[in-house]
Amino acid sequence: MLRRSGVPLSATPLPTNHPKKTCDIKLNIVIQVVGSRGDVQPFVALGNELQKHGHRIRLATHNVFEDFVRNSGLEFYPIGGDPADLMAYMVKNPGLIPSVKTLRTGEIQRKRAMIAEMLNGCWESCILPDVVETKPFVADAIIANPPSFAHVHCAQALGVPVHMMFTMPWTGTKSFPHPLANLKYCDTDASFANYISYAIVDLLTWQGIGDVINTWRRNKLDLEPVPVLEGYDLIKTLQVPFSYCWSPALVPKPTDWASHIAPDYTPPAELEAFLSAGPSPIYIGFGSIVIEDPEKMTSILLEAVKRTGMRAVISRGWSNLGGEELPNVIYSGDCPHEWLFQHVAAVVHHGGAGTTACGLLNGKPTTIVPFFGDQPFWGNMIAAAGAGPKPIHHKSLNAENLTEAILYCCTEEARTAALSISQQMKKESGVQAAVESFHAHLPAQDMSCDLIPNLPAAWLYKRGKLELKLSKVAVEVLLSSSKIQSKDLKLYESKPIFIHNRRWDPVTAISSASITAAAEVAEATIGIVTQPYNEYKRAHNDRVQVGPSFSAERQQSQPSGLTISSGTSNSINSSDVDDSSNHRPESSSHGSSKLKSARAMAGASANSAGKLLARSSKGVLVDIPLAATEGLRAVPRLYQRREADLGEVKDLKSGVVVAGKNFGYGIYEGFTDIFIETYHGKKKDGAMGAAKGLGKGLVSFATKTSSGVLLYLISYIYGGMKWIRVQEVVHIAILIMLDGEHGSILGPPVALNPYVLGSISGLGIVITIFPKSDTDNLFLTYMRATFPKLEIAMLITTRGYEPTITGGKNIRPSDVMVIHSKSVSDNLGSILNDGEKAGIGPVSLSDAIKMPSEVPYLSIYRNPNVDDVDGRAESHSSYRVIVVTMETKTMKAIGVAKYGSVDNFESRDVPRPGSPTGMDILVQVKACSVNPIDTKVRKGTYDDAPDYYKFVPKDFHIIGFDGAGTVLEVGPQCTNLKPGDDVFYVSSTTRQGTAAEYILVDERMCAEKPKSLDFVEAASIGLTFGTAYQSLVDRLEIKHMEDVGILIINGGGGVGSAAIQIARKVLQLPVVIATASRPETMESCRKMGATHVVNHREDLEPQIKALRLDVPIRYAYVVARTEQYIHSLGKICAPFSKVCSIVQAKFDFYGTDFMSKSMTFSWDWLGSSGYHSTNLENYRRIFGTVAHHVDEGKLVLNLHRRLKLNLAGLKEAHQLIESGTTIGKLALGVDEPGEGAPFG
Repeated sequence: MLRRSGVPLSATPLPTNHPKKTCDIKLNIVIQVVGSRGDVQPFVALGNELQKHGHRIRLATHNVFEDFVRNSGLEFYPIGGDPADLMAYMVKNPGLIPSVKTLRTGEIQRKRAMIAEMLNGCWESCILPDVVETKPFVADAIIANPPSFAHVHCAQALGVPVHMMFTMPWTGTKSFPHPLANLKYCDTDASFANYISYAIVDLLTWQGIGDVINTWRRNKLDLEPVPVLEGYDLIKTLQVPFSYCWSPALVPKPTDWASHIAPDYTPPAELEAFLSAGPSPIYIGFGSIVIEDPEKMTSILLEAVKRTGMRAVISRGWSNLGGEELPNVIYSGDCPHEWLFQHVAAVVHHGGAGTTACGLLNGKPTTIVPFFGDQPFWGNMIAAAGAGPKPIHHKSLNAENLTEAILYCCTEEARTAALSISQQMKKESGVQAAVESFHAHLPAQDMSCDLIPNLPAAWLYKRGKLELKLSKVAVEVLLSSSKIQSKDLKLYESKPIFIHNRRWDPVTAISSASITAAAEVAEATIGIVTQPYNEYKRAHNDRVQVGPSFSAERQQSQPSGLTISSGTSNSINSSDVDDSSNHRPESSSHGSSKLKSARAMAGASANSAGKLLARSSKGVLVDIPLAATEGLRAVPRLYQRREADLGEVKDLKSGVVVAGKNFGYGIYEGFTDIFIETYHGKKKDGAMGAAKGLGKGLVSFATKTSSGVLLYLISYIYGGMKWIRVQEVVHIAILIMLDGEHGSILGPPVALNPYVLGSISGLGIVITIFPKSDTDNLFLTYMRATFPKLEIAMLITTRGYEPTITGGKNIRPSDVMVIHSKSVSDNLGSILNDGEKAGIGPVSLSDAIKMPSEVPYLSIYRNPNVDDVDGRAESHSSYRVIVVTMETKTMKAIGVAKYGSVDNFESRDVPRPGSPTGMDILVQVKACSVNPIDTKVRKGTYDDAPDYYKFVPKDFHIIGFDGAGTVLEVGPQCTNLKPGDDVFYVSSTTRQGTAAEYILVDERMCAEKPKSLDFVEAASIGLTFGTAYQSLVDRLEIKHMEDVGILIINGGGGVGSAAIQIARKVLQLPVVIATASRPETMESCRKMGATHVVNHREDLEPQIKALRLDVPIRYAYVVARTEQYIHSLGKICAPFSKVCSIVQAKFDFYGTDFMSKSMTFSWDWLGSSGYHSTNLENYRRIFGTVAHHVDEGKLVLNLHRRLKLNLAGLKEAHQLIESGTTIGKLALGVDEPGEGAPFG
């Protein structure tokens, strides 16, 4: 149900037989959506329909909806933000003004931070490659819902069209108020109050987040801040097309608005049986709403159901509703409304647009219990149509009014009204209408390539009088065949957006500009003090190494590259980009870190001082005079005269042109208005009119001539500022060039540093490119031809190549790098320490660009006359050469490209890890072991860590956690280990695993190998003994020689056998009971130290009673089938006992012995410390203690089998684990006998 409206379609509904509007241009379209699943779902349908027209669709929304989007066949990009958190906030604060409680808890600041995160995510969704397939993407058009907030700004930065779509009214109308405005009309004209409510909501919203958006515009988009009084009304003033997602059968299009799929689903057997067991039930559910008191809500629902005598399906939703079990009530999980609503008599829900539409489409009477947003609006519309009762706000809901509402929905009147709406809706083609609306508003003629019309134009070619709009493919073909030169190309904007600061008169204009300039100067002044403090905090935080949490590991798992650092205050140093790469501060000691911090603080203070000078100069020389100019030009509007359209200032040239036009029009119209205004006044009102006209003419003369002269005087400064802005957006051109439809100019990307590290005109630009052996340096050609005075440095990041500087000084941002062949490098001669070439003079840049490309090599063309005193680089035409070879460094590894059976394992050559940073160490792997968790990861079913598979390597996942080997290198912050040490370790949950020749591991997750063990044995103790020790000592908190007993479920496994030994030999408990089932596993438990062994395939309670123990069982440790044994443990264990499990399960403690005995239950897994904190010392302590006890002889390894560490051995180990027949551990070593090479 997508209904077109907006600007500039006709307000009259189109006839049903109008020709469909199509688009022959194949576009990259990003759809940005913020909200719940109900908000996302209509855009999934829209995206699928757009795909049918040949477009490439990316849906950018919250991370939690990734599977939903990808399973629908669309590309997905995560923008961050937590929809459940947003829903909970809106339930607590349904209006625009937050409660006092919300303000006190700091919730507002957290939501502002979330908005900043989502703004960054939305921008990245426009320009960054797919996070899974790494396929380049640059948006040609944007579709968004209003709460995404980034829409217009991203479109302005890229110069592409934007189209708004939403499920609730967002355009001013007299027909009904804004859904977020809680209006009490009193004596006020209702239509006026309705209309003004939209402006009030927009204004209040902008006041709350305008500074966040403007900060983001400056820092991420290189755009000027939006003026204070323009931001709230941008969608209207820019006439952004708007389509609304509802049926006109329910809400007809207001007259004052200008023109501008059933799933394949198999229900659970229990639900299907319930639906067929009696009359159609009613549906009750609140979807993604997070209810503060779900128990109270459930009791109200059940009481109402009892009073009506009807059957009911209650959806648990995000609030997990559930309570008393009644024969006429069933609680359901996630079930598609499209299927379920066909089988119910009526629906009761929160009033989300999607749920409302689905219920009415199926002809079901509807009761709305609104919480916030557009939900009351939909409730009122349904009541007005007679398809349901008046909405009942959730705070007013009780059993009485809900009963009345349900009974009304069962009346013939309600059923007839709902059926009538359903019949009208089924005649509509909502999704197709939305696509037509989108296509109708595209500037198709301006977007298409002049040579290949079905491709969007990305470049503008201009030579002489010839001007062509060219697509990326056309440019690639023409450049490669030398038909055009890159100097004649510039970035093309198909839909340029200009945000003007509208002025009314010179007084208010000058006042506003003066206040803004004063605020900017004050901010820069304060920054002289605050920015050094921020640098100090950043440096302090950088010294605290982040542990292997998901976010930290995503940073550290990036391939190593060549870091280019700048000494200038305007370039961003490595500590600023920790979120995008694995580069760490280069200091190797705490003292050098302090020195670096001091330098950064001094630089930050100097930077703020520079901003103070720049902003004060800009305010006095540009902003205030420009405001005065615009105010003077606006005066004639006060008496209904329109000023001429002078065009837009984009750069120095257009600034001079606009100033010239303004000067010419101002002088000409200033003089002529004296006569024209006098004539018109006399003609209208006689002598009095003539006097008034003369006065208007004199005012026009004064204002227009003054405006013309003033703008002409400042045009060079204003145009120059705009030109600098053009220089700073070159990274967008680079990303567009990468996104060629038939393979990009520089080849498919193999790695991406997603952030532009610096973009200051004249100080050097650091970007990311992708070397490819069969391409010329087209980018460098283009960049040097287009920006001849701009020094460029490129950060080269590849997989399989690691830069090795074979001579020369440190690389600087003033250097220019190109890729050339090995043969060229061999002919350049030997390299001297100072970087100059023996026997070769300065190499011209034009010659360097012509170098062929056979094998990827890297050269840096350095300006020999760079003045480093102030960090600035002057422009020169020749450079000396330093050769940096791209040395191939790969390793053998075993992993999966697709999760599933053991047959999916494969051996590959993959990039070898780079040198360790921070507290990492580089280990040469000698052995690894296999655990049940490894089989779960391989099958794609591991669920101990939330969203685990979102953060692990996507293309090729090397599986395995336990390992042992020899340290090759250590990071600068390591203190315990050194090269040559033999260690055992447990790798991170999200990095590449241990079935590879080399691995990077955090030093704190390692310990020196016990001297009594070889590598294969040592690789078997980390995860099993580490987990068991952590569970018994840290979680259960068992004390040494405590006079109690412990029950260990499944003592025959690796963790179980370790737990037996720790409990009996380390903690020295008098009673250690283990469970097993086969004679051989029972005997193994006794060898490990168990005092008693019972059969866990039989009832445990009588077996334990038969032992007649002298001490109570105060502890239980479950390492298998938690759900099967949990209630038996409640009967076996003593009051106040503690139970710990490492195996997930679902069960309910309510009304069990756990409650009556006040027992404690906890989950545990070895990675929990690293996942939930940055303190990894716990691992070092545990592993060191375990190694000590092993060498003492207290702990003995229970090794089931040793295998060759290669593809065949790893497959066999996984098959043995899954057979359930192993006793103890399975381990693999590179030196073990067997066919095939290690890792092969």
